[in-house]
Amino acid sequence: MKQELVGKFIGNQKGFGFVSIEDKEDDIYIASSNTKDALNGDTVSVELFGNSSGKRIEGKVIKVIKHEKSKVVGIFQKGKNYGFVVPDDKKFGSDIFISKKDIKNIKNNQKVVAEIIKYPQNR
Repeated sequence: MKQELVGKFIGNQKGFGFVSIEDKEDDIYIASSNTKDALNGDTVSVELFGNSSGKRIEGKVIKVIKHEKSKVVGIFQKGKNYGFVVPDDKKFGSDIFISKKDIKNIKNNQKVVAEIIKYPQNR
């Protein structure tokens, strides 16, 4: 039977991350292909499946229990029919897509606060 634990996801700008479990000394390594839809700071359920190269416990995110952030600060990048907010927090895990109807009067390279109305699914 595989062990499942709950902890805080700590993202890395390269795509992989770690899950910190309260009362456990070592964090659990999560490969980029196993982060599911977790973003930096989210509370997640993680399944353990062994050691990575014999050094670290490795696991995969089974589900996001609670998203930590609903707003993100970053730089707005405007395209022809859409835009993106590039988060200041490089560990956040993803740029935020902004549809054309939600751009309004935002200028390219302007510092903004984006409210997340839909979280990522299947990367």
